[in-house]
Amino acid sequence: MNKFILVDLEKCIGCRTCALACSFEHEDEFNPSLSRICPLWMREVGRFVTLTCQQCGEPLCAEACPRNAITVDKKTGAKVVESEVCIGCRTCFFACPFGIPIIHPYKGFMIKCDLCGGTPQCVEECPQEALSFVESDDAAKKKRFEVARKLMTILEKVSL
Repeated sequence: MNKFILVDLEKCIGCRTCALACSFEHEDEFNPSLSRICPLWMREVGRFVTLTCQQCGEPLCAEACPRNAITVDKKTGAKVVESEVCIGCRTCFFACPFGIPIIHPYKGFMIKCDLCGGTPQCVEECPQEALSFVESDDAAKKKRFEVARKLMTILEKVSL
């Protein structure tokens, strides 16, 4: 099972409810700097882009960790940082192509999405339903259909 959080950028309004739900779930505090999901304002394109761990099949972050502090949760398939093993060296951050793991600002170890034990709170609380918790194969199928719909729209405009 390889599930991850899929972000629909067309639906995201940048309310940051996802970040607040995440920080509250993990830290009992509404503080976006403690969140494992990151809505970023991209001024160049005039929209928010929300980033979170892609739960890679072959995670470079885990391979790079000198302490083997990133393990796979057998129940959810999430790549999880073991805080008692992590030394906060940031090697996982540099290895991640998305730059996702971040240092916990108060505790000194790395943090990243752990899928909330199988019920991601960011997905549960998103008011726009811009986030979904999906299987990799389902996400690929959905993405292909979206591309096909856009292509059909373009073809219809061109053929007029």
